[in-house]
Formats: sequence, structure tokens, C-alpha cells
Amino acid sequence: MNFLNKIERYPVDHGCIGPFCEHLLCEDSRTVSLCLVGLKNILKVGEAEMSDGVNHYAQVIKEFNGFHNMENLQTRQDVGEMATKILVTYRERH
Repeated sequence: MNFLNKIERYPVDHGCIGPFCEHLLCEDSRTVSLCLVGLKNILKVGEAEMSDGVNHYAQVIKEFNGFHNMENLQTRQDVGEMATKILVTYRERH
């Protein structure tokens, strides 16, 4: 595991996936955007650490309704494009 992966794993190791997914429901664009960036980075690390073709972080995000919450963001002008890119890139694979 390289240094960047260790940095990206820090939120995962400290239980941040659930709160990131929950805060996707927030009305504040900045908060939602930061959570989307955090989740995207976590998913990237999950891709690098895949075992048996499974991104385990994607599964955890799914369990916390993160992908569902991202679906609901797609119509928002402020964060919709970012949510859609994450969904297309990561949800469809798992």
C-alpha cells in the first residue's frame, strides 16, 4: 500500500463512510461536494485493493445507501454531474 492509499484509508478506518453517505442528503452544496470527493477517493482506493474482483468499499457505501443518495443528487445543478460520474464509474461495476 502506498502513502496516498494510507491517507485515503484514514477516513475508512475511522468510520467516515456512513457519515459521508448521510451528509449527501444535506442541502449545503459545499458539504455534499466534499462528501462526494471523499467517497470518490475511498472508491479509488477500493479499486486498488480489490480482491476477487470486489471493491469492498463500494459494498459498504451501498449498505449505507450512498449510491441511492447519489442517484437523488443527479438532478441538482450544483453537484449532479459529480454524483453521476461517481455512479457511472463505480456503482455499475459492483
